[in-house]
Amino acid sequence: MDEQIKYEVIKSLADHPDGNKGRKPATTIPDETRRSIVDLYRTKYYDAIFRHFSELLEKHEQITISPSSVANILESEYILSPKVTKAKKKRIKKELENKKKAAKNQKEADTIQANLIAVEDAQAWNAGSCCQYFNHHRVRFPK
Repeated sequence: MDEQIKYEVIKSLADHPDGNKGRKPATTIPDETRRSIVDLYRTKYYDAIFRHFSELLEKHEQITISPSSVANILESEYILSPKVTKAKKKRIKKELENKKKAAKNQKEADTIQANLIAVEDAQAWNAGSCCQYFNHHRVRFPK
């Protein structure tokens, strides 16, 4: 009996399409906001790490957005954080090289090549680099 009820419930759900089909999610960041975030980072806040950039957007530009959303928006434009890791840099470089191979025309390939050069020029941040000179990991506090 329970199997029959389960079957009917599943069948009735399958017969009715989702009411939000074709709509964007309510949490989607508008394209205009995305463009302004990219433009502000390229022109005004280009040296800021993504977390600090999201704080600057809230303070000076009245745009409230999470650091992870900022990272997703900027990385979709192949803009890397000053604190980019080697792994992410390598992954994005490989993605761009695959896109360049699949490019349909020279203009598209040139745009991808410009992004590839920018990724290669980005400095990968090494978490241990500051410690090797200052011995942060050996600091001992008095009891």
